[in-house]
Amino acid sequence: MITATGFATAFLLPEKRHPRRKEAADYRYRTLAGKAKGTGLPWCSARLTLCLPQVILTVSIGSRRATSAPAPKPQRTMKHDHSDAPPHELLAEVRRLRRELSLAQERIAELEVRADVDPLLDVLNRRGFERELTRSLAYFARYGTRAGLIFIDLDGFKPINDIYGHTVGDALLKAVAATLVSKVRASDVVARLGGDEFCILMWNADQNLVAAKALDLETIIAQAHIDHNGANLSVGASAGGVALRAGVTAADLIVEADRAMYARKKSKRT
Repeated sequence: MITATGFATAFLLPEKRHPRRKEAADYRYRTLAGKAKGTGLPWCSARLTLCLPQVILTVSIGSRRATSAPAPKPQRTMKHDHSDAPPHELLAEVRRLRRELSLAQERIAELEVRADVDPLLDVLNRRGFERELTRSLAYFARYGTRAGLIFIDLDGFKPINDIYGHTVGDALLKAVAATLVSKVRASDVVARLGGDEFCILMWNADQNLVAAKALDLETIIAQAHIDHNGANLSVGASAGGVALRAGVTAADLIVEADRAMYARKKSKRT
């Protein structure tokens, strides 16, 4: 490290080391002093100003000394250290964490159920129904239980929704969903796939029973109605069904039931 005195002795006061150059040093001193007056530097600082290319280094001699600010200390991350805790405190912490974990697992299960349920009709949505149908196909493939799938599309729902508004349309959808739930067995599964499309998973039913139940549900849905400002509003339905079989996915089976429904809708128009 070069101190101010050493710096001056080595670079700015060459006359102390070379007395014969005193005259040249005095000339440089007067030149720097004149520059210092023009820049507002104190007179005593002029002799300690060294001008280098693109750099001006000023060293002040006096009671004040330049000190650099200490570097900030890195913040230490506090961690929970239970290494020295007594056993009863450790057991209490374990019980607390288990309670929090149990509450979190209950919350996760609740959210998973809500993600599979249609918020308007309180029946399974498409995601939940496809998951249930996938499990049912696995059960069917293992045990060979009879089951079928019915696809339902409402007839005449869009005009009611356009004329009376979505609030009335939602009320009519709720009436249809409640009717379907009440007219199937507890083991059967009712779902809304989207819009005015419904699906029903029937257990212990072969192809003939599924087809007969589909026709029955068309009549039942037509009888469901709501009252709106004295108007009796209802819709029709077209339903088609297929029996479960091995080697297909849930999505494939829904497509087949959808085709059966459209075939039924087409036959009603002719």
